[in-house]
Amino acid sequence: PAMLCEKWRTDLRVRFGMEAEIVSADRILEKLNGFLTHGTPHSFSLITSLEGLRPPANYEQLERTGARAALARLLDQASTLSEEKPLDLVIIDEAHYLRNASTANHRLGNLLRDAARHLVLLTATPIQIHSQNLYQLLRLISPEDFYNIDLFDDMLRANEPVVQALRYLW
Repeated sequence: PAMLCEKWRTDLRVRFGMEAEIVSADRILEKLNGFLTHGTPHSFSLITSLEGLRPPANYEQLERTGARAALARLLDQASTLSEEKPLDLVIIDEAHYLRNASTANHRLGNLLRDAARHLVLLTATPIQIHSQNLYQLLRLISPEDFYNIDLFDDMLRANEPVVQALRYLW
């Protein structure tokens, strides 16, 4: 979320000695176009908000203009055209905002996952809602492992005794 961008910049600088730039979709588009055009990877750390990158509906259509639509198309193309992913690591804070598969946030999560070598989802908000929301987040991280909600429900049932035993221990 936008309200956490400055905190992320400060934390990266203070805790890891990393300088990061807070940017919008057009700056990320510029950076990725540079990588895809020249093919020479270079290091950069960018911070942006989910709101600032959220792809518009029907972003695939070329009539959809604007940096967010162009970025979504670029991420989509980059994930299929290049063996080398344009992004090394994507960290999404407050990832519970991606739990609903029908939202633009979730579409953004899919695009970023496919264009990155590594994806980390962070949230301090417990998911105390239907297991389908947890399934959607796990599917974002590993679609090849979480490809069927019924199998996921079977996994939950199979692990129920272990979860119950842990609750007793705590």
